[in-house]
Amino acid sequence: AIGLAQQIDPSYDEKQYGARHKLLQDFTSGEAATNIRSLNTAIQHLDQLNKTGAALGNTSFQAANLVKNTVRPWFGATAPGQYKKDVNAVADELSAIFKRTAGTDQEIQGWKETMSTAQTPDQIKAGIQEALTLMNGRYDALSHQDETGMGRPRDFQMLSPESTKILQGLGAKEFVQKDAVAQAAPPAGTTHKAPGPDGKMHWTNATGTVDYGIAPQ
Repeated sequence: AIGLAQQIDPSYDEKQYGARHKLLQDFTSGEAATNIRSLNTAIQHLDQLNKTGAALGNTSFQAANLVKNTVRPWFGATAPGQYKKDVNAVADELSAIFKRTAGTDQEIQGWKETMSTAQTPDQIKAGIQEALTLMNGRYDALSHQDETGMGRPRDFQMLSPESTKILQGLGAKEFVQKDAVAQAAPPAGTTHKAPGPDGKMHWTNATGTVDYGIAPQ
């Protein structure tokens, strides 16, 4: 049975089965899975923050922005208040992503404090990029956790299609590209593609004796 398992998955190790099963559970229903959901939610909040930041219509002078966005709500404007809500939403989700990790609470609080309604358009964009950098770091840590624990390259995507689209719009191409690598990665043990009985291309091993499923065209 062990030999068959290793034929299907060369990275299979009976001694590591318990630890890998536990890791798999973590990424499907545990803290890692929660982190991934929070990561995608934070990206959606960043998209909203990018829109409300633009809606402020700020200038390149902070003092003018501060006065304008302090007074505007007195006359019924909702943009400054919504911007503050979106900043808080991003900060809360970042806190969820980095829960029980060291050295990030102060960074998140510092980020939140700099994202005031007085910021210039360039400063707001820079703040969004800073948040993306923090999330990118957590993404890398989760990817490393999976690959190290499972003993093979990550074979699943962590970003939702919506998150991928948002990141492309925010110019985070490298973030998107490294997530797409997982989608393109063949299953462990495959060496090439071969026609399957259904007429589609399937992944198989060196001898063509194991069918690992339909390969992307």
